[in-house]
Amino acid sequence: MSHDRATLYGLPGWGSTLAEIMLVAASTPFDFVAVEGFDAPGPNRNRILALNPLGQIPVLVLADGQVMTESAAIALHLAETHPGAGLAPAPGDPARARFLRLLVWIVANIYPTFTYGDYPERWAPRDAEALVAHTDAYRIRLWEWLEGEVTGPWVLGTMRSALDLFVAVMVHWRPRPGERMDSEEPPNVRVACSGDIDEVVRLMHDAAAWMSAKGTPAWDVARIDRTFAETFVLRSELLVASCSDGIVGCCTLSAEDPEFWPDALKGEAAYLHKLAVRRTHAGRGVSSALIEACRHAARTQGCAKLRLDCHPNLRGLYERLGFTHVDTFNPGWDPTFIAERLELEI
Repeated sequence: MSHDRATLYGLPGWGSTLAEIMLVAASTPFDFVAVEGFDAPGPNRNRILALNPLGQIPVLVLADGQVMTESAAIALHLAETHPGAGLAPAPGDPARARFLRLLVWIVANIYPTFTYGDYPERWAPRDAEALVAHTDAYRIRLWEWLEGEVTGPWVLGTMRSALDLFVAVMVHWRPRPGERMDSEEPPNVRVACSGDIDEVVRLMHDAAAWMSAKGTPAWDVARIDRTFAETFVLRSELLVASCSDGIVGCCTLSAEDPEFWPDALKGEAAYLHKLAVRRTHAGRGVSSALIEACRHAARTQGCAKLRLDCHPNLRGLYERLGFTHVDTFNPGWDPTFIAERLELEI
């Protein structure tokens, strides 16, 4: 082990993976020391306690001998000492405040749930099973909130940062975001009726306002009124997802889209538009349920593909839902307007 380079104490797949990836991203030479069994009495436990009184990993010993713990602190240190690594927006960058907020939010809220859930006997020895269940459910709600904050391909939108490394690693720790607890009510998707119109219009307006506030201009809400919704209801082209809380999502499904897919052959695809989810139910599988219902309907109609167009900031969202990017398209009525066209094989 060299004394002119950093030393990282951890275990593959554990929280030290975050520090390991960031060190690599920052091109920082380091030695890795695996401390198997650090969380149980023994020599490696004593080794970690000598460096970190909390007995936790990661522990990063810098080349000058200073000891660093806490993943967020390590992230900030590496971002400052290696500004070209792309780990954080620079001081003064408009995205800096949002980065700091979400970094601390992740390590202060999501990260601790694994400590409680992995060692429930330490915190609730008489009811460890219940603690695990409640902790898992709470963690999923936290992931749902974070998912609702992300509108672009990266957590900060168009800028990659250490936040993406944290999320990419932590989503593989169970339960993963998107996994529904047994007690959670799945949404019911059905064709909308006239009695749904007012609620659907409100939902679309709310979704458009939220996306616009996040820097992702959505559809023209001035066109979305009762008449607009009634047109789709009469053609049975409006779908709603509902649960005990009422309508929590909606979308339209049409047989053609001459504006954004003018060269498409008739009957080869169905076209999804105006997908909206109530913010309180973001990340709970509403979008997936609506898309699956659209796939089933399109398949029944003999279509081979399900297509949509979206703002560039939403491309990553739909790719995560299974869509493949086709191209970037300008419909012609505004030279500055572009849309991403995506499709899903049925």
